[in-house]
Amino acid sequence: MNIQKTIIAILLLCSVVAGAQTNDFIGSYYYTKMEYAEQLHILPSQRFSWQQVYGAVDKDLRGKWSVTGDTLQLVFDELPSEVQPGKFEAVLTDSGSLNFITFDSQPVTNERNLQAFEKKLPPEIAQKLAQPIDYSEAIAAQKERVQQQKTADQKRFEKFNAERKKYGKYHGFFKSQNKDLPFQLAFNARYHQFIATRPDSLRDQVATYLVGDFKVKNDTAYATTNPDQDEIKVFAYNAETSSEKIQIYLKNLDPKHLQLQTGKTFASSNFVTAEAFQKESDSVQRLRLEKSDSLWVAVGEKERHIYSFPLAEGNHSILIKPTAYPVETWVEQPIFINSKDEIHTLFNGKTILKLSTGEGFYPPLKMMSTPPNFNGKRYFPVERQQLFKMKE
Repeated sequence: MNIQKTIIAILLLCSVVAGAQTNDFIGSYYYTKMEYAEQLHILPSQRFSWQQVYGAVDKDLRGKWSVTGDTLQLVFDELPSEVQPGKFEAVLTDSGSLNFITFDSQPVTNERNLQAFEKKLPPEIAQKLAQPIDYSEAIAAQKERVQQQKTADQKRFEKFNAERKKYGKYHGFFKSQNKDLPFQLAFNARYHQFIATRPDSLRDQVATYLVGDFKVKNDTAYATTNPDQDEIKVFAYNAETSSEKIQIYLKNLDPKHLQLQTGKTFASSNFVTAEAFQKESDSVQRLRLEKSDSLWVAVGEKERHIYSFPLAEGNHSILIKPTAYPVETWVEQPIFINSKDEIHTLFNGKTILKLSTGEGFYPPLKMMSTPPNFNGKRYFPVERQQLFKMKE
């Protein structure tokens, strides 16, 4: 009999301890930073209310809570959204704050604490916050918006199909199917132009977009980027001079990675030998060329790109330097759309682009670079005349 009473007493004590651990979470917690504030109310009714304010956006998320061991678990009421909140778990710290260990099904790497309120909620407010929110009107409005979007998408799709029938298959939007290499490409066959977003893994602070022209030959599009995405920039300085020679300066460029040719035409042009270069400084090489010639500069080692520049009669000197930011240059990049409206020819086949309805994405305004000041003179930019690949 004594043993039975002891067992009952232990069970009662365990339930009291468990109840105490559960009740320890009941209360209000808060977190604030610039333009953001949140309050989490853990209510005695096994309900919670999580209020968030960010700028002009207010949210009140509600649901049920439970405790397993020493961990608080939050389960949200269904929201009028396609995406529902994931798993949320938190524990109490020694100071009484609430520390999340799992946030929206993701482990928390940086400490995320909500401080405890000293004041308790009035019972009438706690009772109000414990009530589920009626989302019926919001759900109805969401369904209406979805239907309106479907109607707009259908009209856009019909217009898109009509344009493709008129202009051919190299007209439209294509999306990557590889989440690790997201990429979008748009052709405008009417103006023979293209625009593409660069994959995140290849992006830099400036050249986020690839923009240029394309032409179609033998059922394949060949795309070439605009001059602002060239690997080198050419600048000129004009001065009155009777000399028939023109000074060419190469700044921060290794002549070993360049190939220069001059002449009246590219077919009859001559290579500029390494002996022709004179060292001005550690970063500048100089050579002299005929004013009446044109200059062709081939950049790179494996797949060389050739830039064509005229040596104008009025120019006194030419400055050639690398582009100030990383770029990706396309020179007649072959892009083939197969019978399934898919593109497999980009990025060594690491991603497949499939035909999609149009989405709005636009390149930023072209950056206006400041003309360089070299040898005490202000140089102005010279646009290339053409760009093509070196024939092997």
